[in-house]
Amino acid sequence: MRAWRAACDFNRNARVFVPPGAYTLGETVFAGPCKGTHPTLHFDGIKNGKIMRLKFVNSMGFHLHITNSYLVRFHELTIDAPDQSPNTDGIHISRSNNIKLSRSVIRTGDDCVSIGQGSNNVTINKVTSGPGHGISIGSIGKLPGELEVRGFIVKNCTLRGTTNGIRIKTYAGANPNRA
Repeated sequence: MRAWRAACDFNRNARVFVPPGAYTLGETVFAGPCKGTHPTLHFDGIKNGKIMRLKFVNSMGFHLHITNSYLVRFHELTIDAPDQSPNTDGIHISRSNNIKLSRSVIRTGDDCVSIGQGSNNVTINKVTSGPGHGISIGSIGKLPGELEVRGFIVKNCTLRGTTNGIRIKTYAGANPNRA
């Protein structure tokens, strides 16, 4: 929490780095306001992990970014950002496989959950989303050589007050078989 507070008090973009290892902690609340852009928790290269009971309150900016990870479960997360705040994606998943998000509440001004290129077998179950844009796959076809998104499952979710519900974002000229 000292690292989070220091990142929040920094006047520019900040990143909290958690070195490799096994960690156990109780329910944790990551709260703003922050001086600069809201720091993001970035999980990279996790294999067979479980992240649970994280809470973000009155926060701005991307919250969780999961990339290059495999077989990770996110359970009982709460993300609460102002509904008019731009670029406040709750969780962004890219280049990851076998990711499960369950029993969570995500309120943002942007995508509650966004799925980027190279994500496979992502399951979102029993997640309450809204306000915000809902659950989004994309933006597909924006750049050449993007990786496919496959095996995306959403079930038993509540999307309340979202602008789109569930959507696939593509660009003109994009390969329609990519998502």
